[in-house]
Amino acid sequence: MAYYYAPGVVHSTDDRAKEKKVVSVSAFAAGVCPECVYSYQLAWITNEDVVRSIGHGLANMRLASHEYGRKHPEKVNQFPSWDTIHNGWQTKFRPITIKQDDKNFGLIHGDLHTGNFMLDQQADKSWETSFIDFDNTQQGFYMVDLGTVAFYANIELLGYVPQFLTSEVYKAYMDQFKFWITDEYEKVYGEPVDPQELQQGCDWRQDFTYEFLKIAVLDLPINSSEYEQSKWFIDYYDSGNMPSC
Repeated sequence: MAYYYAPGVVHSTDDRAKEKKVVSVSAFAAGVCPECVYSYQLAWITNEDVVRSIGHGLANMRLASHEYGRKHPEKVNQFPSWDTIHNGWQTKFRPITIKQDDKNFGLIHGDLHTGNFMLDQQADKSWETSFIDFDNTQQGFYMVDLGTVAFYANIELLGYVPQFLTSEVYKAYMDQFKFWITDEYEKVYGEPVDPQELQQGCDWRQDFTYEFLKIAVLDLPINSSEYEQSKWFIDYYDSGNMPSC
């Protein structure tokens, strides 16, 4: 457990400066980054045990969100709604048509790129998934979190096409990934994942990435690899041929 102290200054009504103490409590998540599993960048996508661990963790997080919402609805309402964050920039994305009710909508992580979850192999060789960095937590559709993870599996695989993977092999890997992760999710959550709803979750993150990169690329050096990767994504998206998952 780690404790952090950060001093700050606030002003009282009589304009005298007072010290403000801010304490943050956190713990290190065990494990490695997804791309570090078995020292192979695609193992988190192509290894069934690892993929099922991610699906298991995502379903448990949704169940925990349901439970928290039932016990503390007033606290849930203190979190921003997806359509109000950063002046409502998410309203630029393709609309999500999933019914906005307690079953489909609640507190979500909101930013599950591969830097925000860890995979830890247990003594029995099974895997456990931990989610970190909840600074983008919001009221949103649960399918966004599952769709975000699927989107990053997809974009990872697309980077290997056509030099290292044919289109057919890419599609086979992606279909396999989606089957494993949704099958495990369904077992834990207790209800099937609607493929069209998963697609909307993937589309959400694709639009998120596109809108973000259109701004970020303006500050990147033209000759940098980050610029080249960003331009690749933007141009591919603009072509209308880019699959989201």
